[in-house]
Amino acid sequence: MHATITGGSSRDAKRSKAATRSSNQFAFSTKYPRQKPSWEIRGSRSGAGSGGKKTGKGVGKLPGLALPARLRLATFKGPKKAAEKPQAAKHGVSRTHGEAARRPAAGAKPVGRVSAADRAVSAAAGLAAREAYDLKTAKHVAKFTLSSTKYDEAKPDTLASVRERIENARFDDLGLHGEVVKTVTETLGYGKPTAVQALCIPEILQNPAAALLCAAETGGGKTAAYLLPIISRLKEEEEMLAAAESQEDREKLAVVEAIIADGSTTSALSGTATVRKLRRPRAVIVVPSRELVAQVTASAKAICHKVRLRVLGAHAGMATADVEARFANAPVDILVATPGSLNWLMRSCGFALSQTRHLVIDEADTMTDEDFAPELDAILREARKFATDLDRPCQYVFVSATVPLTLGRMLDRHFPAIKRVTTPSVHRTVPGLRQRFVRIDGSTTKPAMLLDVLKRAVIDDDRIIVFCNTRKSCETAAAALREKGYDAHDISSNVEVRDRTKALKKFAAEPSALTSDTSDQGDVQSDGKRKPMILVATDIASRGLDTVNVGHVILYDFPQTAIDYLHRVGRTARNGAKGKATSIVSKKERKLADKIEDDVRRKHVLT
Repeated sequence: MHATITGGSSRDAKRSKAATRSSNQFAFSTKYPRQKPSWEIRGSRSGAGSGGKKTGKGVGKLPGLALPARLRLATFKGPKKAAEKPQAAKHGVSRTHGEAARRPAAGAKPVGRVSAADRAVSAAAGLAAREAYDLKTAKHVAKFTLSSTKYDEAKPDTLASVRERIENARFDDLGLHGEVVKTVTETLGYGKPTAVQALCIPEILQNPAAALLCAAETGGGKTAAYLLPIISRLKEEEEMLAAAESQEDREKLAVVEAIIADGSTTSALSGTATVRKLRRPRAVIVVPSRELVAQVTASAKAICHKVRLRVLGAHAGMATADVEARFANAPVDILVATPGSLNWLMRSCGFALSQTRHLVIDEADTMTDEDFAPELDAILREARKFATDLDRPCQYVFVSATVPLTLGRMLDRHFPAIKRVTTPSVHRTVPGLRQRFVRIDGSTTKPAMLLDVLKRAVIDDDRIIVFCNTRKSCETAAAALREKGYDAHDISSNVEVRDRTKALKKFAAEPSALTSDTSDQGDVQSDGKRKPMILVATDIASRGLDTVNVGHVILYDFPQTAIDYLHRVGRTARNGAKGKATSIVSKKERKLADKIEDDVRRKHVLT
């Protein structure tokens, strides 16, 4: 910016246009003398301008006018020697002694200065931090590199045959138990099987002793794809045991009381008591988070309500007394738990997998993480040990939206004969998803771009998820959005579990549930529509959570891998619905973003 001068000649005005100052703008009077055209003056001892009189030794360059000292901008140069002399003389301190007193002690660092050694240490620390970050990023990318699927290079006629099989599939034709089919079609209102259900349900039913990998795009109905056949087989097992009892023996056999989902009780013949035992679940489903425990448990209970199987969930947030009370009342048919909770039940509560015929590892690509691997290995060892010692089959089902190379290697190592069942759309974004990539340039910032995207997003969508890479970024973004008046909720792991649960419940509620609830009128706007709500999350919300109401996903921080991208954008456009995803891309993220955008445009598999 140029300093503005009032009054004076035109020559002075022209000369002043070349003078520059800081971003602050000042107006000066010309009653003070100007400096020499060369802009070089000799500094006096007092520091005041002397009209060009050569009284000092230093040469300084000061743009603009030579102002008196009282009007100059303050500088921080420490006390002047001239002011120190009288003070020293006043206390009878000699000049030599005063200088010695002011001299820093041995080994002390000069105030306001940074030595070359300190700069070197700081530079080394910065370099080490960058190298550690790059190493961590490289490990993450290597771990989540996508493996190829059998459909990547499949011939057109092969794809056409698979798609025809999916299109013609009906629940009545998949081999499910009649009660299960009736519950799904009449009670739950399922129309026809999704792609993953049409392909995986027959495989799970027909291979009770095999290891299976079921991989499908996010939002494709994978939970029902493994729940329906497992519930069907458990029900068939009970009926076979009951039929094996002769009529005359039934009156002599004890009766086991089982508490089902709605709290009522049902009697089971002792034939089923041979498999329904306390603290011995018949099917175990392992998921990575407590939110998924609640979600999968609710889905299983909805199916088992009329089929009359008992389902319970366990996670670290449950009180020990509550866990004991639930599992001491009656046998458990299906147990849904996190890896840590299941191991704790086996160590401390007398649980065992001796009756487990089905072991499901949901979100298997996440389970290969070093945080879960030790716990998961312990569970697999326990299940395989009982299956070998008791000489009975146990079915292992791994379910995932993506198949990274690390997951493939782990499965090949532990289950060499594993059968892979994947949908043609795996590793691709769904057709109903509209994707946009916004690049950041020097004219704006990422927070400003987020606000600009949200202004348009809230017009059409009332449920939006903003994804960040770190918990700190979530906290900062959520606070900034709330300051702008948005109903934003941070659901990263920094937030208390009860607050996350409350926010997710409100986020997933149907519009009718909000409008009928008069206890919170803030959820409904004056026009009758519900108020737009924004979740700000890390990848904790991109793995498995059912977010069917989400209309728009915003990637505030661009993910590090294509797998993370698929999981995040998979929170919208689920089950055949439409949705939007907007990615905010900074300069350092453009290489991966350009690659993903090109694959999306060409409808290729993301790699």
